[in-house]
Amino acid sequence: MVPRALLLLSCCSLVAAQPVFKTLHTFPNSSGPVQCTLTEVNPGEFVGCHGGEIFRLTSAGGFTVFAALSSSVEGTGPIGQLVAASDGLLYGSTVSDGRNPAISGTTFAVSPSGSVGVVSDSYSYPSALIEGAYGNLYGSGFDGVSAYYGAFSFSLAARSPSFYGLPAGTFVLAHPQGPLLEVLPDVFMAVEPDPSGQGNYSIDEIEYSVVISTITPLLPGEFPAGGLAGFPASGAATVYGATQLRIFSTTLHGDFRTLYTFPADSAVPQAGILIASDGNLYGTTTRSQSIGNGPAGIFRVGADGSGFEVVHSFGSEFAGFEGAGASMIQGSDGKLYGAVNSSVGAGLFSLDLGLPKPAPLAEFLEPTYGSVGSAVLITGQNLLGVQAVSFNGTPAAHFIGRGPDRVLAVVPPGATSGPITVTATNGVSTTGASFTID
Repeated sequence: MVPRALLLLSCCSLVAAQPVFKTLHTFPNSSGPVQCTLTEVNPGEFVGCHGGEIFRLTSAGGFTVFAALSSSVEGTGPIGQLVAASDGLLYGSTVSDGRNPAISGTTFAVSPSGSVGVVSDSYSYPSALIEGAYGNLYGSGFDGVSAYYGAFSFSLAARSPSFYGLPAGTFVLAHPQGPLLEVLPDVFMAVEPDPSGQGNYSIDEIEYSVVISTITPLLPGEFPAGGLAGFPASGAATVYGATQLRIFSTTLHGDFRTLYTFPADSAVPQAGILIASDGNLYGTTTRSQSIGNGPAGIFRVGADGSGFEVVHSFGSEFAGFEGAGASMIQGSDGKLYGAVNSSVGAGLFSLDLGLPKPAPLAEFLEPTYGSVGSAVLITGQNLLGVQAVSFNGTPAAHFIGRGPDRVLAVVPPGATSGPITVTATNGVSTTGASFTID
């Protein structure tokens, strides 16, 4: 006879949570589309950009504009995702430069109080930014002085950019689709226009030493939908992405695999893929006369390509829905958060699918050694709401969370060499690497 408790567990595990969709904020049509992905900076508190405004959003729908870009200074058209960096500032990119018409784009910074300033306008067409495992910002663009395309890094400590160029006429890194993905410390992958300049795209490997290789070309004529998805700097064997025809996986060795192909009459992806805490891939679809006219919404598919399903169709919430200009994220509460654009305006939303809350993972230390009183940057994933940090069991008195994936901590008196443990909102994680006390 099967125990009753096991029967109840089996029964209940078969009952899926009913999706709960919530509109958090709407923008009038005159204000333009939302093109920036949200960033969670504290549990239930997000930042984003729309037009020339930088806003805060809560999971309950609270909305406040706290900073504004000047079209004559920082420029217009913020793109990508605001980076909540380890120095306590927010960083972003624009597609135009208000001070220099010859430059198409700036990198800007926003303080917690709302002060905004240009960090760099050295490069045209800057990509969305990321912060690497070692605390530098990375992006790509075009250096008008040398007429080179290339990647750039920005040292938060030195407050200066460095550019790693490719010969003029090389199209790699000209207009990356989405941000770079750091697959190992200082090793990146990106979806880029391929060197032929014929409108085709390829997935490239970009090393810090400027060794660049094409991992695999995308099929001719397929336009990528956003960037690549993977676990940053984890050395994960597989990363995921989408075009407006298919969802795919690939590796650093070029093992390209089609996971799902969209029917000809369906809505198709436009923004990037999200790897959620249940191990499945999630994304949004869009419809238009040119690329897809089926019902638009949010889909889920297994990491092996199995079980594709639409988990929510956009209907009355956003009449005249056209597309999602920004990728979704998973919040610390397990819900999905994103933005949609329609012919009557734009909106921000949450979708509760009953997913597990994402567990914290502390991975990298910078530096890996130091003395009592020195600061250490701990990088990982899902480190929001840090409650405690200990050095080989010795509690640190001074620590602060820096965005969703970083913690700054000060080495406490009495600390000994060993791993560092971080206690965050959703659990506890200990680094595999040790920190050495000088």
